Amino acid sequence: MTDYPNDHQCAVDPNWNESRREQLRRWAALPLRDQLRAVEEMAETAHRLQQAPTIVGETGQRYESGTGFNRITLSGCAPTPLAGYLKALGVFRLVAEQADPEVRGWWQNERFQLETSLDANALRTFLLERYAPTAVLSPWNGGSGFYPTDSRVGIEAIETGSAARFEELRTSISAARDALRALGITAKPDGEQQKATLLKHLRARWADRSLRWLDASVLLTEESPKYPPLLGTGGNDGRLDFSNNFLQRLTELFDPDSGNPRLETEALLREALFAATAPGLGKNA
Repeated sequence: MTDYPNDHQCAVDPNWNESRREQLRRWAALPLRDQLRAVEEMAETAHRLQQAPTIVGETGQRYESGTGFNRITLSGCAPTPLAGYLKALGVFRLVAEQADPEVRGWWQNERFQLETSLDANALRTFLLERYAPTAVLSPWNGGSGFYPTDSRVGIEAIETGSAARFEELRTSISAARDALRALGITAKPDGEQQKATLLKHLRARWADRSLRWLDASVLLTEESPKYPPLLGTGGNDGRLDFSNNFLQRLTELFDPDSGNPRLETEALLREALFAATAPGLGKNA
């Protein structure tokens, strides 16, 4: 491409009119061949921009991209409250890991923005049909679904199901049960020492992808496990175990055998991402 003087080089005078006149003088000084080449290049650039895809987002806003990427405004993902902030980061992580490794994200006007090769419809399709949940499991907690007195509706439905999207979860549940059997643990771990032993066994048995939840909720030290305050004492809030709650919500949204979304799932997704009207949320946590 022809090396033309740029605006910074031309702006020798802080006065805009002087700068503009300097640009025109430099343009007039170019040989005719270079002027014609510049006109052709500008025409080619204008044509490419006209051919750029135009995407209509969920809220009706139009996004134009000359780079093959689309900008999607997630109106349902605001930086406050904290749940909205974490939701935006979760969507960003899932898209980056499972759909578009080149995705970028930022907040603008109190809404999370995605720049991605997906458009709004493709984003919905990915989350409804291809998204594979992270293995969020907490067998070191009572109430996690691994023990007789726990609610086991979610974990057993996924464990006995056959949906491909839950394969990582099933594998991790099986490895956790192997660790519990090896240690002879049949009820909530009794004391920090037994919990620490179980955590070490899980680190040895779980695949790297399955360790992300453990590493986020528990810090293994030489003395005893430590717990980041955001996730309570190892992924819980009092008696509410986050992992078991997560598994139960998954089975409410997706069929454990087919992996297909349930009838109300798409409407709930539109509400979560784009603040669209939804028929109503469940009463559970």
